[in-house]
Amino acid sequence: LDSDNSNGIKRNFYQPNHPVRSIGEPKDDDIKLSLNINNFVIDLWHDPQLRDSLFFSDRLVNVLFQAGFTQEKLGLIRCVVQ
Repeated sequence: LDSDNSNGIKRNFYQPNHPVRSIGEPKDDDIKLSLNINNFVIDLWHDPQLRDSLFFSDRLVNVLFQAGFTQEKLGLIRCVVQ
């Protein structure tokens, strides 16, 4: 998670040095991820730096779309992978 370059990700107001961040209502491309996707084989993960986060790989999202799910039904937002 690249929280410094993501839009809307905030530090805990009461504990600014706490490493866990939060985001209110994220939109497509608000969250930036720094990943080496060449050797990336994980399809589903949580980043402990971002409260209530759950990330899906493109591969998993495509399979879910093929099964009839939609972005809206799943509540997905698109992240930027750098």
